[in-house]
Amino acid sequence: MIFFRRIIIITTPILSFLAFESLNYFYRDPRFVFGILGALFCVLLISLKVIIKEKVRTKNFWGLAILPLLLYLAVCNFILILSPGILRHLVAVLFALITYAYFENLFLFYYNRSSYQVNSLENTASFYNLMIFFLIVLDLNAINSLLNYYLWLLILILLAITFLILVQLFWILKINKPIRWVYVLVILVMVMEFFWAISFLPINFYVAAMILTIIYYFVLGTLRAKIVQGLDKKILLRYIIISILLIIVILLTSHWV
Repeated sequence: MIFFRRIIIITTPILSFLAFESLNYFYRDPRFVFGILGALFCVLLISLKVIIKEKVRTKNFWGLAILPLLLYLAVCNFILILSPGILRHLVAVLFALITYAYFENLFLFYYNRSSYQVNSLENTASFYNLMIFFLIVLDLNAINSLLNYYLWLLILILLAITFLILVQLFWILKINKPIRWVYVLVILVMVMEFFWAISFLPINFYVAAMILTIIYYFVLGTLRAKIVQGLDKKILLRYIIISILLIIVILLTSHWV
């Protein structure tokens, strides 16, 4: 059974890469596109069930399974927005590598604890959290920019997904204090306000997504430090400097529309 799980860890990322690559050649056929994406979602779900040693109906299973599934959905939407080209190939490769890394961490956590590094799953979850947030903001900004869709509906979708990944992150970090709900509310309000404000700036949706993700990274990082290890001036200053420098670099190098 261990050998079978090892095979799953390797073959699932490869299948995801091949599935995304196939869209470059059959993207004009909607039935093929949604068929292959739906089939791959089922493959991911089944693979997670095989690797995660928890019952499907439990909080522990979905606490670990929700991240790769949400990332997959965000990547699907992003790929469908992209035109066939090198960026699609790059996204397919990155998703396969990230999926493999997460599956490997799950395997070590459940079946080879001697090789498992402490906080590896927690750090991977934090990375997934940022990736999902960035892609969701990117997808929603692209929809708003290209289709001029209802902004309030896009904000509601963003808040719903952000709520899910925040709850999951606090769960995997074992932050069970009641005050966590106050932090979730504060982050959701800030995300809503900045998403609304940035949507009016004359910048493309890639830049808008990067700016909002940096703000999210700053807020999430400082709150996590405050809850887990205590927030001192040195840590706060580090987050401030990194966030400001990244935003300045992005604004100076971006193309304003």
